[in-house]
Amino acid sequence: MRSFEEHKGQVQEMVARAAKVRQKKKFDTLVSKQSSQRKPDERHVVNLSSKQLTTPQVQVLSRGLNFAPPPKFISKAHIVASVEAAIKQSIVIEGEATKARVDVINALSYAKLPPTNIHPQEAKTVKELAKDDDIVILSADKGRATVVMDRKDYSAKMLTMLGDQNTYQLMAKDPTTSLENRMNSVLLRLQREGRLSGKTYYHLHSSAAGVQHLYGLPKVHKPDVPFRPMHCPSFLPPCCHQLSAFLTPT
Repeated sequence: MRSFEEHKGQVQEMVARAAKVRQKKKFDTLVSKQSSQRKPDERHVVNLSSKQLTTPQVQVLSRGLNFAPPPKFISKAHIVASVEAAIKQSIVIEGEATKARVDVINALSYAKLPPTNIHPQEAKTVKELAKDDDIVILSADKGRATVVMDRKDYSAKMLTMLGDQNTYQLMAKDPTTSLENRMNSVLLRLQREGRLSGKTYYHLHSSAAGVQHLYGLPKVHKPDVPFRPMHCPSFLPPCCHQLSAFLTPT
């Protein structure tokens, strides 16, 4: 008759063997998923260009324009500079600003790059699409579709839209600098009159303001694919950006 210890050892060996089988099955399934290519969803890609898209190109474009591969390195200096610029543009207590700086530095000291989410072949395809100056890649006005158009057709549609004199007016020169100077003059007067604090004045003061850019989103569900005009802020904010946010009731 087997002893209790012999029976216990046999059970433990069976459990360990079964666990190894399960782990191997999980590993094989994971490798199979990673090695298999993701099937492109052509429903999410609308090709209006004169070029024939390859299967890898459709596969990449079907991920949508919100898809972002992980960076190759963490730009800590850029992040710190961005946080510092945001602090200077915000009305915060100095103690809170110092705490924010310390928290960001501590977070960056432990920061690690996320795992890659793109296959090398897909990364190569992304670069090929980015270098193709003959096409424009946009989001559709509605839905999740990615639209590919010939650049000449996109430019022609945008010029036609801007030619509507009932909606748009051609200006002799850029009024941004003039508007910025007028706004800053009013802010300075209010600050000198004691109606604005020095901190609020510097928060609302504008320098080197940018001009918003106009682009169009194709309405692929309508005949002739008209555009919906969209305003995209440039790298530099418009001169009244901080002022409009300050005056808007919360």
